[in-house]
Amino acid sequence: MAYGYTDVSIPLRHEVGEVERPTIWRLEWSEDTERHVVVRSLRPETPDAFFDRLRRKVGGSPERDAFVFVHGYNVDFLEATRRTAQMAYDLDFRGAPVLFSWPSGGRIEDYLEDENNVQWAESGLTALLDRLRRESGARVIHLIGHSMGSRALTGALIAAAGEGRPVRPGEAVFRHLILAAPDIDADYFRRDILPKLRRTGTRVTLYASDADAALKASKKVHGYRRAGDAKGGPLVEPGMETIDASGLDPSALGHSYFADVGSVLKDLRAILVSDLDADRRPALQAAFLRGLKYWRLPV
Repeated sequence: MAYGYTDVSIPLRHEVGEVERPTIWRLEWSEDTERHVVVRSLRPETPDAFFDRLRRKVGGSPERDAFVFVHGYNVDFLEATRRTAQMAYDLDFRGAPVLFSWPSGGRIEDYLEDENNVQWAESGLTALLDRLRRESGARVIHLIGHSMGSRALTGALIAAAGEGRPVRPGEAVFRHLILAAPDIDADYFRRDILPKLRRTGTRVTLYASDADAALKASKKVHGYRRAGDAKGGPLVEPGMETIDASGLDPSALGHSYFADVGSVLKDLRAILVSDLDADRRPALQAAFLRGLKYWRLPV
């Protein structure tokens, strides 16, 4: 595991949900801090120096909190870094944003390799969460997993939180777990993962969409529906809140709505910053499936 600090600039004319990058369609051939999200510096640090810096950042925040973001498949380190910064900025998150970057190949054709790598990364993420809980100085830590990254994050949380082990004085609480378009077998999640997540005491929110082409492709590869695929109705289970974000992402893949779409980011902010459950978030519309309640984000 390598630790470090990165400085990322956000342009003054930034649009919510955008990670502004150079594009040939606008005749942009290089990065410009006035127009693009730019990684300005990357500085490796020792673990002790990393946690010292983290404690200072957490200690200077109003809620003494942090979030950990675990990216999905086909995302390289710099892309994940820019995404983490964009999310922190758009959420107006005043605590410490932490990226856990596992070694994705960063290419569409590397899906099976990425599956192997994210599995191998779980033990490192478990160690990080355990140390963050004990040494970050945070009061609460929120966890956000996207797509394939949700696999490592759910396993790591269950291991690090000890499935209900009492929080010791001075330790952080894992408050919210956000599973955004999780690329996890839906039945396996329901039967084997969710019961263990419930025992951690962490509030689980799952975002799903019926227009997620990436998860439809994953279903073809694996033969089974994914937890973040809402086609035929989203995955709704006791002990978690399911948010149906169908119809909100106009992109071809429809897979990154959790950070690309303003209304989803606003809902995320209500969870992470305002600590509101779904019934207290007025933008959501209640719905029912098999007698169980879930919520829709209006199109």
